This record gives sequence, structure tokens and C-alpha cells, in this order.
Amino acid sequence: MSTLFATFSLLSMVVSTIASFGCIWFAAKIVGANEASVGRCAAAGVVSVLVVIAGVMLLGPLRGLLVAPLLMLVAFKFILDTSFLAAFIIGVLTIAFQTGLRKLLA
Repeated sequence: MSTLFATFSLLSMVVSTIASFGCIWFAAKIVGANEASVGRCAAAGVVSVLVVIAGVMLLGPLRGLLVAPLLMLVAFKFILDTSFLAAFIIGVLTIAFQTGLRKLLA
């Protein structure tokens, strides 16, 4: 039973991660990012998560969570080669798409 649960948990995490990268890719295509390939969008997702985790660890929980959106925008801006406004719109659209997917799957 525990092997089946672990397999299901791992599979759901992989599907969720792929869906998250897909949301970033779709938002980058809508905004018109210069580097909106699937690989670059996946890299932007991974780097933004790592940068936010590092920011929270270095700055502490309160200040880290306040600075986290800015760190994510910087990662999106440089990896996807967009402006800060486009990176902000990519972040908002990604959240909207992920929320919509969760509503559809629930």
C-alpha cells in the first residue's frame, strides 16, 4: 500500500510540475517574450523557485516572503528576456492559469 501511495504522490508531483511549466510557457507566449521556448520556461520556473527559497532562507520568513515576488520577476525577466511589466503579467497569468486548472480538476 505504501509503494502505491508513493508512486501516486510522485506521479501527481510530476504532472503538477509539468502543468506549472506549461502555464508559464502559455503566459510567456501571450505576452510575447523573446525567449518563450518550453525549455526556457521550465528553466525560469525552476530558477524562480530556487531564488525564492534562497531569498526566504537568507532574509528570514517575513522579509523573504515580501521580497519573493520581486525575485520571481527578476528570474522571469532575465531568463525569458522580457521587460519587468511583461514578467509581472507572466506571473499573474501563470497564477490565473494554475488556479483555473485546479478548478477544472477538482
